[in-house]
Amino acid sequence: QEVTVLEAIQQLNRRAGASLSEVAEHIGLTRPAMSVLIGGLVHRKLVTRQTDSSDRRRLTLTLTRAGQSLYSAARQQSQAQLAARLALLAPDARVALLATLAQLQRLFLPAED
Repeated sequence: QEVTVLEAIQQLNRRAGASLSEVAEHIGLTRPAMSVLIGGLVHRKLVTRQTDSSDRRRLTLTLTRAGQSLYSAARQQSQAQLAARLALLAPDARVALLATLAQLQRLFLPAED
């Protein structure tokens, strides 16, 4: 479940003001399961729920400063772990990996005009 919590926090970092349904759909959880997860994050003061000013039926979710700090720390830890693992590769393997990643980037990310 910790991975799902981090996925929800990551999604809210990217899309502040997303609805519970939007986050649930992105992560692949049911609305009831996401509601329980978000309830826990609200209780831990990592996320706030607010009524959307343009649609009072819709609740928006936003990371608190504590939630943003948790996301930042988790991201830094993941990057450090990845860097440590990549450092174990032979230099020619790193070059090949970078070339492959560049190809994937061109394939999946839109070109900037």
